[in-house]
Amino acid sequence: MDLANIIGITAIVVALVGVIVGVLGYLRMNPKRRVEYQFRVVPLIQRSQSFSNRIAVSFDGENIPDPHLVEVQIRATGRVDIRSDDFDSKKPLRFHIGRKAKMLRDGKEAEGFSLSETDLLFHPTLIPRKAEGYGTQFLCQGMPEIHLVKPHPIADTAVKNASGGPWVGSNTGRVVLALVSLLMGMGVSVVSGLFMK
Repeated sequence: MDLANIIGITAIVVALVGVIVGVLGYLRMNPKRRVEYQFRVVPLIQRSQSFSNRIAVSFDGENIPDPHLVEVQIRATGRVDIRSDDFDSKKPLRFHIGRKAKMLRDGKEAEGFSLSETDLLFHPTLIPRKAEGYGTQFLCQGMPEIHLVKPHPIADTAVKNASGGPWVGSNTGRVVLALVSLLMGMGVSVVSGLFMK
């Protein structure tokens, strides 16, 4: 076997390895079934300010001491939609808040969400993949202690906390992998062409 054939076979093997690595990386970063949730919490009154005791916030006539505005988003970031039938026994996703709360949105604006004492519930509904998902806002008394109540009811699905950063299901990782695979393939093609002449 001459040098040109050896180089050609090596180039093909390297290209195949690059493709496999790219595919495995994509599958790892984009599991088939994944739901991500994100909470943003904003204190409406800064207690460190000298005039904070002179400010009161009320909602529907009820005083809300130490009010915090909470926004929540839920999205499907995997490769398939999450159907309402995927919720085991039609049970909702349950998030413990640990504080009394008042929903700021209602009707279609709060589609899928409800409050139950000190818990936020997200009821079984279709969550289309890569779409905007669902969101709502509520007021709570004091800093909330938010966590997902486990085990969650969505079968064979990873439910991840994406609070404090951009959605992990963004396209950045896939774009990087695609560019790496493309550049590797181009480099292999150039090397093969040089030795095959």
